[in-house]
Amino acid sequence: MGETSGTNACCGVRLDRPGVGPLVAMLALTIATLVTLRAMGRVAFCACGEVRVFIGNAWSSHTSQHLLDPYTPSHFSHGLIFYFLILWATRWAARCRTGGTTGWREDVLSPTRRRWEWACVTWALVIAMAIEAAWEIFENTPFVIDRYRSVTVSLDYSGDSVTNSLGDMIACWAGYVVARRLGFVSTLLLFAGLELATLAWIKDNLTLNVVMLLWPIEAVKQWQMP
Repeated sequence: MGETSGTNACCGVRLDRPGVGPLVAMLALTIATLVTLRAMGRVAFCACGEVRVFIGNAWSSHTSQHLLDPYTPSHFSHGLIFYFLILWATRWAARCRTGGTTGWREDVLSPTRRRWEWACVTWALVIAMAIEAAWEIFENTPFVIDRYRSVTVSLDYSGDSVTNSLGDMIACWAGYVVARRLGFVSTLLLFAGLELATLAWIKDNLTLNVVMLLWPIEAVKQWQMP
């Protein structure tokens, strides 16, 4: 008595429950990303030998080397954006499949259907984290590192530590969760607030970061110089 029966049980955990698969997938994805970054030559943590949770100076050599830094809000914003992009994409796919119907109403779903709808939400989070993981790996390739050094104010950028990449992934996860709680309008206001706050703080934000990587503007670069 007290044991879970069936082939879908392990150590008392029901592996067929809809939330388990996404959690296992996210854990595996995170570990694989960190191992890949380490194999690419990324240091585990700051080469200075110090271990800090947060560094507040964007122009310091400690930036991108500790768990959190002034660019962490940009990765939080990734999660805000990914939630609504993936939500839009999945609802669009559902409309195509059902001939234009919008899907379901939570207040009329059975408990079983609600559990599996929750599974869809958590698998969407796995997709968001996979996109963030892909960016973390791409961001630390020689191509992107050289791009940062040549066209942005990050003249001494040498890539992220593995610890910093972990912090970026956690921030993205947090942004996704917050976006799901807030809804579109509140999330949009939060995103705008973060962009303005980081612009005032470090003269940079997610929007400017993308612009400067793709279409460098010399006047903006000079303005961002410390």
